[in-house]
Amino acid sequence: DFTRELAKNIASLWKDSGVQASYEKRHNYWLLDAAAYYFNEVLRIGEPNYEPTEEDIIMTRIRTTGIECTDFQEPPYNYSIVDVGGQRNERRKWIHCFENVTAIVFLVGLNGYSQCLFEDTSINRMKESLKLFKQVASNPIFRETPIFLLMNKNDLFEASILKHSLKQCFPNYNGPERSSSDALKFIEGQFQGVLDSVCPGKKMHAKVVSASIREDTKRVWVEMKAVLHAQYLSSEKSKGSSKSIPSSQVKMK
Repeated sequence: DFTRELAKNIASLWKDSGVQASYEKRHNYWLLDAAAYYFNEVLRIGEPNYEPTEEDIIMTRIRTTGIECTDFQEPPYNYSIVDVGGQRNERRKWIHCFENVTAIVFLVGLNGYSQCLFEDTSINRMKESLKLFKQVASNPIFRETPIFLLMNKNDLFEASILKHSLKQCFPNYNGPERSSSDALKFIEGQFQGVLDSVCPGKKMHAKVVSASIREDTKRVWVEMKAVLHAQYLSSEKSKGSSKSIPSSQVKMK
């Protein structure tokens, strides 16, 4: 059981200078992004009458294994969001999700430029994301499928860029150091360059978001729906039909 005494011990350990020094080097090993949040809140969480707050729930992370589908309606549209595990050992299962895709949502953690993979600490997360993005974008099945690049964890990225140079991931970056806006533009350019190399002329819908911030998520979802609806109406107009409403199936990585 998670007792108050255990919570006190964890809080004491978290304050230890050695633990803090190790935490500052977390870019060298895999660590849950929300670890500091929970360690800072551990005494409250350890109370006998503890009830999770909305932020406690939002900060949790559950690794996606297999394929998870969520269906919901926003009349007159029906949506089917398919979440596929991004870890290497999960990607072989993606082949079962490649039919009737209305849009691809590729999620990349911006702070991954200074972090390593969960599966292999010798591999940079951002480099792995770029490699995977190329594999997805170059698939002939998705040649006409809209691609949304959600650059997530902007809040963590803005904090990280003050301590870790973007050059540790991209040695050719020549922009100002400690500038999150310039670094963000460069990262977006890297993904756009990958898309241009495999699908010249194809548009990439890039969005910056902090998924832990509810209003951020709402804003991006509204923007994505606008693109999907416009695509549907254009498609129906070209077919001379305006009767049927499709199910919009969105793939999320």
